[in-house]
Amino acid sequence: MQDVSEDFRTMLAALRVAVATPADADRPGRLRQRLDEALGPEDSVRLRRLAHQVVAASEENLPHDLRRITPLTTQSLQRLSEDLAAARGWSSEAAQRTTQLWASALGFGDLAASSWPRDGSSAPPSAPPSAFPPAAPLPLSATLLPGARPAATPPAGPPPGPPRPSPGPPPGPGPRPPGPALSWPPVPKNLARHTANLAGEPALGVTLAYAGMSLPLCVALGVAMTVVLCLPILVIGAAGGMLSIVAIGGAKLLVSGLRRGALVASTNGLEFTPYDTSLRKPKPDQSFGAVWSQVTVEEGRVSVLRLAGRRVQVGPRNRAFVAAAAARARSVR
Repeated sequence: MQDVSEDFRTMLAALRVAVATPADADRPGRLRQRLDEALGPEDSVRLRRLAHQVVAASEENLPHDLRRITPLTTQSLQRLSEDLAAARGWSSEAAQRTTQLWASALGFGDLAASSWPRDGSSAPPSAPPSAFPPAAPLPLSATLLPGARPAATPPAGPPPGPPRPSPGPPPGPGPRPPGPALSWPPVPKNLARHTANLAGEPALGVTLAYAGMSLPLCVALGVAMTVVLCLPILVIGAAGGMLSIVAIGGAKLLVSGLRRGALVASTNGLEFTPYDTSLRKPKPDQSFGAVWSQVTVEEGRVSVLRLAGRRVQVGPRNRAFVAAAAARARSVR
């Protein structure tokens, strides 16, 4: 219940003056001094108990909590009041009055008024009991005018038949027809040893592939190296031999930058195993691969297959292998 007594209004006015400097609200000693000054000699003695409760609430950090809680609600005020009563051993009325004082002094007067409405303000006054008993309802015949006939009751229709069964949901799409079987090209003779990948899975297909630098760029550089190798001998003569040595060294670097190897397709993915320059000795320690969901295929004259981001190139003679790999990669997505 909201306190609207004269003592409450007097203490509220004094508290507003005392907390004009916000820091004083959190300093109980300074707050008590400011309250006594604002109340005056007579009211400070008469309202000593109420002033003590206001200062005690400051010691319990009530002003700080009121400013800290965002947003401050009716439930928040009631909870703070209950905490104050429990901490100080006060009655609920004393804790409510002190919480109302602090909330109103800090600018939450409307919220405090709605949290604890005045006694009897929330319930509307009830109507006095009637001295006469309620009248019984008149029969239908008594409500008709003299000479009027009651409306004829329409004849009852036939009983409703059984409810019709509701149509079921439309049939869903049937299973997808199986796609065409993938046709892998035959394994080249020089790669016939690759009947399985390094994990032991049977090989679906094997082809010659290139990893490293771009294959078209390598071909272009090879042509350039050939020109550099032949022209000095034809134009300069024997003195062009030094340039030929340089060209041969560049060709070796070019070949080392383009790694040839076997690209093995299995049920789970692709695996590339590089070979030496003579294509006789595999290097399984340098192998890499990817599952089909991580394989992307760019078909073209020189097709590019990316195994989890690592590029492998396949020449135009092995387009059948590339087409089968592309179909396999699309089928798992």
